[in-house]
Amino acid sequence: YAAGDWGMDCNSRGSVTVALGETKTCTITNDDIAPSLTLTKYVELDYGGTAVPANWTLYATGPTSISGLGGAVSGSNFSAGTYPLSESTGPTGYSPGSWGCTGGTLVGNNVTLGLGETASCYITNADIQPLLTVTKVVINDNGGEAVVSDFPLFVDTTSVTSGIQNGFNAGTYTVSETSQTGYTGTISGDCDANGSVTLAVGDVKACTITNDDQPGRLVVTKYNDENGDGSQNGEESVLSDWTIRVSDGENI
Repeated sequence: YAAGDWGMDCNSRGSVTVALGETKTCTITNDDIAPSLTLTKYVELDYGGTAVPANWTLYATGPTSISGLGGAVSGSNFSAGTYPLSESTGPTGYSPGSWGCTGGTLVGNNVTLGLGETASCYITNADIQPLLTVTKVVINDNGGEAVVSDFPLFVDTTSVTSGIQNGFNAGTYTVSETSQTGYTGTISGDCDANGSVTLAVGDVKACTITNDDQPGRLVVTKYNDENGDGSQNGEESVLSDWTIRVSDGENI
């Protein structure tokens, strides 16, 4: 409580002179002092997030509720009591921390202030690291023998392992591989056909590169070996009136 000035028959300092037979009256008023509460939002940006404190509204709900974008400060009419602390849902991709207070009595998310007390309460939201998984699939249905490890995988210049989740900063990346002769690759999932993928904070994305072995191509030509040297030379003509069979030992 704050004491006011003395009044009535006393001066402001409470001094009074009383003569014989006099009756005098002095008064003083004590006023309860309003508590003070400040709310503050902090944002940690470790993984490329761009949010600012004003993206969240903070609330203290109680006898005299206050709220504000990124924070709030109580006024002169603020009342003592218990105030549950909360915040609005902000941008996606951010994890909230716990409320903390300097001054007052904090239990869970509730802060209690008595008359004349001052408290400063805060909460921090941190951006969540994006995660990306690149998976290699190898199809050998035409006699190929390659395996997953034959195709090194990359996110930009970062080497990654097939099927293992990796953390990156927010941004746009290109998923690629070291290709092998005789295989065609296609990219699917959250990547486009060229391997481009955009990661925002909090994203969990996956891309798959599938490599399929391609059948071989055999060309057989029958020609008239006029000079008998065993190879087709110059004007030696192709013979078309022949049936040619090719066998792998079992199949024709």
